[in-house]
Amino acid sequence: MVPLKKGWATILSAGVVGGRGASGIQVRWQPPRQRELSAIPAGLLKHSDDCTARPRARQTSRQQPTGTIASYLITVTDDFMVEAYKNGVRIPDDERRMLDEIHGATAERISVDVRAGDWLVFHVVNNRLRWDGAKYFAVAGCTGENSFGFVSDPDSGDWSVCDDPGRAPNFVGQRDEGTETRASPIAKPWSDGGATIRKHAGAGFPGKPLWGGATSTWIKFVMPKNQIKPAALPGNGAIEAVIEKVQPANPAPPPTPAKAILSPTRWPVQILYAMWGSGERNADVTLRLKELVEKQKTAFVVNPAMLQADPIPYWRKSLWIAFIKDGVRHEVRRYEDERVPAEYFYGPQSAAELDKWLPASRWQSEKGELQFYPDHSAVGYPFGGSQQWEAFEGNKLRITWDKGRKAEYVFDETWSCFHEVDDTGIVFRLVP
Repeated sequence: MVPLKKGWATILSAGVVGGRGASGIQVRWQPPRQRELSAIPAGLLKHSDDCTARPRARQTSRQQPTGTIASYLITVTDDFMVEAYKNGVRIPDDERRMLDEIHGATAERISVDVRAGDWLVFHVVNNRLRWDGAKYFAVAGCTGENSFGFVSDPDSGDWSVCDDPGRAPNFVGQRDEGTETRASPIAKPWSDGGATIRKHAGAGFPGKPLWGGATSTWIKFVMPKNQIKPAALPGNGAIEAVIEKVQPANPAPPPTPAKAILSPTRWPVQILYAMWGSGERNADVTLRLKELVEKQKTAFVVNPAMLQADPIPYWRKSLWIAFIKDGVRHEVRRYEDERVPAEYFYGPQSAAELDKWLPASRWQSEKGELQFYPDHSAVGYPFGGSQQWEAFEGNKLRITWDKGRKAEYVFDETWSCFHEVDDTGIVFRLVP
């Protein structure tokens, strides 16, 4: 307990090597007429880098403070933004102006200066029952029309999210809190979102929409000290593709009817983030996971040597992974020394995915080959008649053979073969 005099008091927080997961130093105070200790409001703190919001005089369009990266924000949200914060302080309503309201979706202009080291948080909400779950959130930090200091981009590590209301106060008030949870692309964005933000921010808006994992989420942008100014897209900012139809010199034969042999579906996979550790001691191994899963597409073992990091030596750790497969976000946890095959990401994880993955694939066994089709039929030589199949788990299959016999089969961890549950000698292997 230290008595405080009127005026500024210096607080120095010293880290300790070997703290083994300690979360740092908490400073509380007990101002006059307050009975208990409490957290010091963020608005009463400042840093040597001057990273907190302070009252500012309104400026004319000709005035722009030195070092300002953006002098106003344009946001487009489907459905709407509840609050916006700068450096942990709520941005007053009189700094926000509604530009558009389109069937419940909103566009705003927020008058706020953003400098290096600042952080912004936006609390946005979407009603998943409207418009078949479509949503949208994009931001442009502008110094003028088509002049951008920063833009929303789910591929950038400067954008993070918090879906837990209990953690939201710390996420809002502390610059680096929760930044390990990366923002995600939107699987089903509002179709008019791009046109709306280009209308108000500039036709060359180069950003992308992003979101968290819940319908009510907090989205944070931490301005790096050496921000690279994004370039406006040429023309009207729309991405266009021209498809030229070329007739080959020797035309290929027409495709065979409906039951042509194809390869099983292989969905696009993107690793959003990967955190490796225990408690509050974690290492960001996102780039390493991208290398293993997206580039090499290889199996890996969850251990320090493979992940090239050990945040807590001699402790049992786990690996949290967030990834997008076929536009759907997944979050999984894998434990130390566990082997994770690449097909864990690319293969089917549910009966619905197996339904999409299996059709048109071809499988070979000692007794003959078998092909599966979308209508849940399966045919092959020398199997007579028409078999029926159904998926009832991500790695389990049931086949009703032509004589009415039903048998269950289970796939290996890479979905490259499956065998009969009651007779492991009956094995079908995927034909490339």
